[in-house]
Amino acid sequence: MKKREGILGIELGSSKTVAFYLEEGTLPRIGMVPSQGIEKGKITDMDKQERCVREAIINLNIQPLPDAVFLGVSGEVFQFVKENARLERDEKDLEITQKEVQKLLRLVGEKGKRGSGWEVIHVIPYLYHIDKLGYVKNPLLLEGEALSAECLVVSLLSTSYDTYVRCINRCGFNVERIIFLPYAGGEVLLNDEEKELGVALVDIGEGLSHITIYEGGKLKDFKILNKAGRELTLFLAKKFHIPLKEAEKIKKEWGTALRYLSENREIEVKGFSGREKINIREFNENLEEYLYQWMESLLGIIKPHLPSLNAGLVICGGMANLRGIDEALRNFFSLPVRIALPPPNSPLPPTPQYSTTWAFIKFLQEKKEEPTFSLPPYLKPFIIMINWLREKI
Repeated sequence: MKKREGILGIELGSSKTVAFYLEEGTLPRIGMVPSQGIEKGKITDMDKQERCVREAIINLNIQPLPDAVFLGVSGEVFQFVKENARLERDEKDLEITQKEVQKLLRLVGEKGKRGSGWEVIHVIPYLYHIDKLGYVKNPLLLEGEALSAECLVVSLLSTSYDTYVRCINRCGFNVERIIFLPYAGGEVLLNDEEKELGVALVDIGEGLSHITIYEGGKLKDFKILNKAGRELTLFLAKKFHIPLKEAEKIKKEWGTALRYLSENREIEVKGFSGREKINIREFNENLEEYLYQWMESLLGIIKPHLPSLNAGLVICGGMANLRGIDEALRNFFSLPVRIALPPPNSPLPPTPQYSTTWAFIKFLQEKKEEPTFSLPPYLKPFIIMINWLREKI
């Protein structure tokens, strides 16, 4: 049976595993299941996560599918370094080509690779410089003796890279490319004016909060905060001595980021020793306490960029569903705050926990070209053997 020529994408998140298929002229087809074997970007149970990927793909109800997968991931297995490189040009009177720009970005990627334990995923330029012309936004078709670039290099732990690839291989597919999801989120969910004025996209997921910062129209930095929705649920479960499932249910149904929005009433929940009563206002007072701690931690991370965030904050992720969270952030930071949502015409529910999924879909539809840095998995054993032989000779 002939393989389809569309795009197959898979998102691996702590809360959900999503498969989608893109074909020109049609709406994306989407299959989705809860994740069971991945936490904060680390696959912790290969068998369970493999089953999640298989199930999400089956839920697409499409056969056949392409052999190659575009994989979207995030988490604490990534690192970010700023690096630069310079390319001397042989034909300085000719226009700068895409090939030269790609060569320069590869040079930056090689410099940004910190040891053998990392795989470079993205090299994102935020500044180009051409001799005698100075700084430029886009060097293509311009002329000059030398071209240099300052970039943000995104790398992934080699062990995690190999684990992701094995998981997808076990499902019968190859990995075409790995995408760092906060990069896709920033490119799609933020508008050009926000990027130009300065903005931070804050994706508050289940395991981690990812922050993507733009200044002067360019992506300047990624940050990761090890506090998010799961930690909030755990905090509330311990505070009220109730099961995690019940704490999560109350948070979703009754939770507010500001206590004045809360109802003053009691509800019954399933406790460890039978039915228990929880006061909603007291619950939300504790929720507000945790949120204040989270905002203080966020402030510590983005403080160096605050003077440049003239367009404020854009939030998404599951915790962005919390009623009043935009107002709480607005009051705390004294900045504009908006919640990013998938558009009404998308096949995803119009709620913020699906915003990054939508951004990943749009990112792939635009087919942004980047240089490749990581070796194909089938070549790695040969490279290891060659390096070993070099050491012995």
